[in-house]
Amino acid sequence: MKRLMLIRHGKSSWTLDAIGDLLRPLNSRGYSNLDVMVGRNILRDNTPDHICCSHAVRAYSTALGLCHGLSITIDKLSICPWIYTAAADEFLSRMQSYWGDNELIWLIGHYPTLESLVTQLVPNCSVKMPTLCCVLLEYDETSSVWHLLDADCPKSNFVLSQVSE
Repeated sequence: MKRLMLIRHGKSSWTLDAIGDLLRPLNSRGYSNLDVMVGRNILRDNTPDHICCSHAVRAYSTALGLCHGLSITIDKLSICPWIYTAAADEFLSRMQSYWGDNELIWLIGHYPTLESLVTQLVPNCSVKMPTLCCVLLEYDETSSVWHLLDADCPKSNFVLSQVSE
């Protein structure tokens, strides 16, 4: 089984008007919420084999904070600029090079692409992904289907719709 943890970066700062979007850092709440995030069972119980992270400062800062707080070695982290610009349908083809022997990959990225990716992989599933939201998906190789295993979306309306049989 292959598993994919989608993580939206922490709350970013909007106080620096002249700074470009890629360089926008986390704000103070974004940094302080990392302590809360590392205490979540969904992250502590699902240590990644590899982490793919957007090159945006706020995403990279989130990744470093999670690695530090969860004692994950930095050698598991890859900076992937394509995460910042890729559409949801590009993600899986780009991620194939990271699967290999890895069973669980964390992908740290942005709204709205992560929401779109969940919707594309798990039909009839609606997830609102505010900052610091985590969604765990599993790929069943026998049926070629993705399943939602768990979601931790603070301040979110998380809805899972089942298909009627």
